[in-house]
Amino acid sequence: MRIDILHKGQAERASSLKTTIQERVRTHTGGATTVTFDDPSVECDLIVYLGNTAAAADSAIQQRLSEAIREKLRLLPLVDNLDDYFTVTPDSLHPINGEKWSTAAEIAELVLRQVGLTDRDRRVFLSYRRKESTPVALQLFEKLHQAGYVVFLDYFSVDRGEVIQERIAQALEEMSFVLLLETKGSADSKWVAEEEIGYALNHRLGLMSLAWPEVKEAPVFPMIPPDRREVIGDNELDSDQKLVQTALDRVMLRIEQEHADQLRARRERIVADVASLLQAQGSNAIRLGAHSLLLPAVKTEKVKTPETVVRVCPRPANYWDLYELGAECALRKKDDKPNAWVVSSGGGYPETLRVAEWIGEVQTPQVQFHDPLNLPVIAGKVAAP
Repeated sequence: MRIDILHKGQAERASSLKTTIQERVRTHTGGATTVTFDDPSVECDLIVYLGNTAAAADSAIQQRLSEAIREKLRLLPLVDNLDDYFTVTPDSLHPINGEKWSTAAEIAELVLRQVGLTDRDRRVFLSYRRKESTPVALQLFEKLHQAGYVVFLDYFSVDRGEVIQERIAQALEEMSFVLLLETKGSADSKWVAEEEIGYALNHRLGLMSLAWPEVKEAPVFPMIPPDRREVIGDNELDSDQKLVQTALDRVMLRIEQEHADQLRARRERIVADVASLLQAQGSNAIRLGAHSLLLPAVKTEKVKTPETVVRVCPRPANYWDLYELGAECALRKKDDKPNAWVVSSGGGYPETLRVAEWIGEVQTPQVQFHDPLNLPVIAGKVAAP
């Protein structure tokens, strides 16, 4: 993976960003992925532009950006003040949506989403006790939405006439990451303790606790690992019982990091489980990509089964999973079109599943949907290449 950082007179900021990106890559991937900067021997994945008037006027930077736009490379302009965007960026960047510089840690997470190392489709289920933490729940709901998350909050997300327990179970599967607002009385709520946190733990969903000051020494949910708990300081709630700005910024960054790390770990675990199940059935599953496996073609005395591309989803499959599965199938250079499988839980919102199944029916090759615990057996010997 290669990232280019273009700047003029911002060497310290560029160096800090490079170091932080490398640290976050190691954290997210355990060292399985490496990143290089400004290395012409590696194909470029993203160009980051650090905006100021000097960079905007630099002819070499202008030329590099123009070439990148012609080559349709992904660009990320960063500026100190979005109101000054047009004066600190060259004309070629004016049609492109930029981002305000915040901290190296926050920008590093944004960069890794841009290059596809972490999931751009970010979803959070907010679990809380209304009478103790509604102000913070509403504050985080708004802030997470602004940051591009899909957020489930029962205050807004359960329509009138719906069965609450059923919709919550569907939402937990669909989100796959639970943010618990851990207040003194949260365990007294049946919904929080049993339906939400109990479900998250039993189904190994992503989970993070935002703990109130009074539970710092005696967590209400001690089964949540300490390294997944962010504690609010004694002076970090204002008179309206909302997070002060510095605390909100810290919490948002922690959510970003935990969501990325835990969702990736969940995906890796499910891919490994599916590969083990297939191999136990005699299918030699080969890792094809971050989300996918390949089953080689097999033959019996009567029939030959083409190879199978398997898309493994850490959450219920959606249209994007179907699109990427189709793209991977199209890359297989074989005379026989491969089979296409989606392996994911059968939970989530029924309406989302219906759309995914409809796309799978009209897609070429047609997609088969399978539960990870009920995979079909492909019997026979591996066919010769």
